[in-house]
Amino acid sequence: MKKNGLEVKTDEFRSPSTFSWYYGVPCFMVFISLLIFPFLPQLAFIVSISGALFFISEINSIETISHIFPQKRSQNVVARIKSKKSPRKKVVILAHHDTSKPSISFAPRFVKYFRASIVLMIFCVVVIPAIYGISMAFPSNEMLYYITIPFSLYLLIAVLVLIHRELTYEPVPGANDNASGTSVMTSLSKALSSSIPDTTEVWFVSTGCEEVGAIGMIRFLKKYGEELKDAYFINIDNVGRGQIRYTTKEGLIKSFKCSEILVGIASQSSIKTNIHVKGFVNKIYPTNALPCLVRNYRVISILATDDKNLIYNWHWKTDTTQNLDIETINRAYDIVLEMVRSIDSSSDY
Repeated sequence: MKKNGLEVKTDEFRSPSTFSWYYGVPCFMVFISLLIFPFLPQLAFIVSISGALFFISEINSIETISHIFPQKRSQNVVARIKSKKSPRKKVVILAHHDTSKPSISFAPRFVKYFRASIVLMIFCVVVIPAIYGISMAFPSNEMLYYITIPFSLYLLIAVLVLIHRELTYEPVPGANDNASGTSVMTSLSKALSSSIPDTTEVWFVSTGCEEVGAIGMIRFLKKYGEELKDAYFINIDNVGRGQIRYTTKEGLIKSFKCSEILVGIASQSSIKTNIHVKGFVNKIYPTNALPCLVRNYRVISILATDDKNLIYNWHWKTDTTQNLDIETINRAYDIVLEMVRSIDSSSDY
């Protein structure tokens, strides 16, 4: 992006290198309470509810115990194009440059059940401490304790899957997730530096550690969030193959509504570019948009999926350049460019 005349800087930060430990430890806390409860029910309740709170917070991009795990260096790359005239609006184009390790959960035969497995994990970490609380209120009803056994065993299986992931796999190539998104972002930086928007300052942000709970995005918002509180965020992720989609809501637990303004702009951009783009509710894929939504920023994600809203080769070894479709990447580029142009040219936003 420097070659295109942009102001570019890198912001270093420290982060865990994997989500496995700070998702796995809370689940293990809830599981181990099963063994503690017969002897120290109050302690078991405290351990299980703490694990539940840690898990739910981390999965919603709110850091709790992730700080205590080994940290490594990462960085965000931040560039911007100043508008021709005094800026009235700001647009932040997001992508991420890290990749993920695979796991059994992401294997082609199992990935379609990924959301169901996460929902079941959430159910288990919530229901177990609830049952312990009821059991302490009604100690004569021993059956309540035994009800928690299958839920606890499911969490143990989830922990073992996470451990297996860390001990067995290497990171995937990451062609779709998310070299495709960063390539669109850098191409947009070239186009917009050649034809600078009139009154819109455009930021280009490639984050590290998106695959580790969007830590890079959280760090970016912590540093620049006040400056960008009224900005429009467009997140580009996994646009290398399939049908281009825009998100209307995102979130694994609670579905947060994406900016209605950006949803409308994406819909209109689809018409203007004659590219068929549909909205969908993203309840499967944690993206850089989630920290923005949790913190009340205006954001939307642009992704590409199959007809079942599944991402091709997601977090698997087959996420290679050979499995990319250049036409899909070009369509994502055209849609986002039109969105930026629409924001700049309109007095309504």
